[in-house]
Amino acid sequence: MALAFVRQQPFVASTILGATTLEQLDTNLASLEVQLNAEVLAELEEIHRRFTIP
Repeated sequence: MALAFVRQQPFVASTILGATTLEQLDTNLASLEVQLNAEVLAELEEIHRRFTIP
């Protein structure tokens, strides 16, 4: 979800990830298939507004 979120931001030119195992790499690459809809993005924005300094 985090990688999908970053990838969908208009100001992001590339996504940097790290993987120490093949399983982690597979999971990271699978995030390319995830599209967060407008409702989910709005909910994430609401969380960010409530907790600006986590």
